[in-house]
Amino acid sequence: LKSTCVLNVPFQIYEDDFSFIVNGEEFRTSRIISDLLSPIISKIHLTDPTFNTFIINTHVKGDFSYILSLASFNQINIPESEVPFISEVVEILNNDSIKYLDKNTEITKDNVFSLIRFHEKFHSYNSSLLSKEIDFISSHFHELCEHKEEEFLSLSFDTIFRIINNKKLRLKTEDQLLKFINAMYSENSEYSILYETVLFDNVTTQSI
Repeated sequence: LKSTCVLNVPFQIYEDDFSFIVNGEEFRTSRIISDLLSPIISKIHLTDPTFNTFIINTHVKGDFSYILSLASFNQINIPESEVPFISEVVEILNNDSIKYLDKNTEITKDNVFSLIRFHEKFHSYNSSLLSKEIDFISSHFHELCEHKEEEFLSLSFDTIFRIINNKKLRLKTEDQLLKFINAMYSENSEYSILYETVLFDNVTTQSI
């Protein structure tokens, strides 16, 4: 039996016997759709078939109907204003099968930091976009690290670590990387682990 046959199942005719309570508002659907939308819910149903309510509280308000519409297995156009809410809900549902297709925003030296800060918040939902942005910063690191130090400090430690360990990292010299890490460490000793990424054989005596 091919997994694609699930596309022919008329989910809309099943009884609405499950409730999502999203920021105090009730959204009813079937248990089978709730299982499709959230691995967490389907796991609970394995041990408790009577479980019929899942509560979601988000920092950003939005329309949960967009999430329920995903059960049609069709691509859905979501207003940009809804993206923070949808991203937060997808994190809560823990569903890595929900994919976000970005509108192909061009990554530039001027917007890459703001894009990363947004996608960091919902990294599992935007993992592919975040990876592209990290690749971009790594490939332009030799330019950005000299003039965007404060911007780097606004990123998470994990992101900075991924930037420096990226195979696309471009440096003018190894001294440049050491100087950057020194600046990061002077702000937060947590960055001391980044020293392990420096090839000290390539650092000048003066910098050491």
